[in-house]
Amino acid sequence: NMKISFLFPGQGSQYKGIGKNLYNKFDFAKKLFHDANDILEYDLKKICFSNDSDTINETKYTQPAIFIYSMICDYYLKDSNYEPYAFAGHSLGEYSALASSNCLSIEDALKIIKTRSQEMYNSGKNSSGKMAAILSSDYNKINKIINQMNSSAVIANYNSKNQTIISGKIDEIELLIQNFKENKFKIIPLNVSGAFHSPLMN
Repeated sequence: NMKISFLFPGQGSQYKGIGKNLYNKFDFAKKLFHDANDILEYDLKKICFSNDSDTINETKYTQPAIFIYSMICDYYLKDSNYEPYAFAGHSLGEYSALASSNCLSIEDALKIIKTRSQEMYNSGKNSSGKMAAILSSDYNKINKIINQMNSSAVIANYNSKNQTIISGKIDEIELLIQNFKENKFKIIPLNVSGAFHSPLMN
């Protein structure tokens, strides 16, 4: 008997039009988007479904959008008889995991995310930062490069054997991206609006 785990994504996995197909197809998706509007006090659907605006990439909107999308997917997977044995998530995805495992109601999780996303947005505005994914887990070498440049950037996430996330000030991360490339590391800037999981979030 195969055991299934649900792993929920965090910020950076958003895209323009997120949730639109599911909204048009399923009643539960419509209900969840409409319920979310009451809690958030703005039209999440409008932000998610717009193709001509980058608003979806602002933290205060990104987090509720990904959470609601995750909860719609969660509902239909369970409705199709996928029974998760374990739940986990990356950062924001931890709240999706808590809601999926019935530790938190969707409403309570969204209320927390509303505050969390606004505060992280404010923090990102006050001390602008950036994140990047290094396709490696050679932590000694990664830290060595960061230290050699006297950078205040930090390793933010130990994601897997082939992905480590660094986080810090915009100019420092941009310099590090160049430096890692020169050291033959593959590195990808992340689609986030702050130096999350770093001391800049204090």
